[in-house]
Amino acid sequence: MVLLVALWAAPAQAGRGTSLLKYVPDDVEMVMSLDISGARSTPLFRRSLEILKVEAKDIWQTLRDAKFDLAKDLDTLLVAGSYSGGQATERFVAVFEGRLSGLQTIFHHNPVTLHRGVAVRVDAAKSLASLVVDKRLIVCSTSMLDDVVATILRKRVSARTSRRATSLRSGLAGLDPRGDAWMVITGAAIKEALPAGLKLSWMGVWAATNKGVAVELRAGADSEAAAAEISTLLVGQIGAVKQLLASQGFDSMAESFEAKTTGPVVGVSLLMSEEEVAKVLRLVSRQAAEEAEVKSP
Repeated sequence: MVLLVALWAAPAQAGRGTSLLKYVPDDVEMVMSLDISGARSTPLFRRSLEILKVEAKDIWQTLRDAKFDLAKDLDTLLVAGSYSGGQATERFVAVFEGRLSGLQTIFHHNPVTLHRGVAVRVDAAKSLASLVVDKRLIVCSTSMLDDVVATILRKRVSARTSRRATSLRSGLAGLDPRGDAWMVITGAAIKEALPAGLKLSWMGVWAATNKGVAVELRAGADSEAAAAEISTLLVGQIGAVKQLLASQGFDSMAESFEAKTTGPVVGVSLLMSEEEVAKVLRLVSRQAAEEAEVKSP
């Protein structure tokens, strides 16, 4: 399921998916949401499905066998979990919203058991657990099942005193409300990937789409002074980035690319035209096809 999220290329046009956070334990280090109910007919959505079919053939076939139409039946997907060493770990939870009867059949071969009084289906071989709450399908790693059930029962774990929870809540509060697809991760989870001496409380990215795409990356620094220092470093690179984008034919991106600092929050934003989005998707699709050809016997 985490692979499915990582491969999904199209931001969508619906709500922000924040209503699904009530099923997620507060002490996770990463949250990602994709809301696709309003983007089913857009060229961006259809093109992204084509890429997904190439990049995740096994997942696609499994969904097809279950008679679950990803393009019609899924409205919102939210994934959260732990993050370490530059990649998601096995500790995760995914919440699906939409017409889910087909998707649920994938997990129906597992018997129902009661976990702290909650009906759960556990696949021990795959270390997965699934349950249906409020007509939403929740799938999680078995290592996270206790915390997920506790959250559903409104019995908070150690989240209220967790630094990670505080950082993540700050990141969620800092998201642009226009965002249709977004991701927030704690600074502690990505500290190894950051330049020496740079400390962030959180980092988030959001995207909003109509015909083109607006993207903004935001980062919460430890202080306003640290944010100002980061901003100074970015400003020194903006000219080179703009020049590179323009040389590759991404004029809208080059013209709109800018950095802005507000208090301890640093933001970098850009706009992609419809033509630029199509160009990026063609490049991604071509790369996906080439990689699939290399892997094929």
